[in-house]
Amino acid sequence: MAASQQTIATLTDLYIAQILSEMAGRRVQPLGIPAEKVTGAALRNGVTPEIEYERPFKEIWYQLSQDVEFSQAVGLGEQRALSMIATDLQLARTHSSRIALSESGPQLGVVGYRRIVSSARSCQLCQIAATQRYHIAELMPIHNNCTCGVSPITAEKDPGQRIDKAFLHEEAQASDVSGKFSPYYGNHILEVREHGELGPVLTVRGQSFRGPADIPSAAETDA
Repeated sequence: MAASQQTIATLTDLYIAQILSEMAGRRVQPLGIPAEKVTGAALRNGVTPEIEYERPFKEIWYQLSQDVEFSQAVGLGEQRALSMIATDLQLARTHSSRIALSESGPQLGVVGYRRIVSSARSCQLCQIAATQRYHIAELMPIHNNCTCGVSPITAEKDPGQRIDKAFLHEEAQASDVSGKFSPYYGNHILEVREHGELGPVLTVRGQSFRGPADIPSAAETDA
């Protein structure tokens, strides 16, 4: 995993350098981001891969304890592992983007960045979040299986805090007919929450992360 994360970070570093070069009209060198900043525990607030990747196995054991068929339990564990891998790769992208923009951007007039979505794969949360401008020091909020990238914004071509008002207006009208965006845009419940391990994540207002307080005590379990 560390090698894959380093590859993603290197490609992101090259991409940011290329974009900045086009903006500046001169060659901007990639930073050469150190591996220890974009791999392993550095991306998950100190949680090591050894601890992290025990979770799919624990998922299997838990499902088996609930009398789930073995093949189904293994499948659920595999799904969790694949989701974790995708998240780890995306974290390498977001962290390397922040490092590259923070260190190379200011002297070139970069004041922020916008979220770049893929129309084929990006979810409604990402599409709405892409209408906002982010400061270069901010880590881009993600969610499970997020694939978004970033693009720098300069002071000379600053679109303001809300980048694409027309998009939101169109989607608000669409939601009145199809309900496609109604739970997100129509009710204004999209928000960013701080996850203790992943950093900022996109959520729907009212959702919360489960923690130790959600685990019943031994006495309650035995009762």
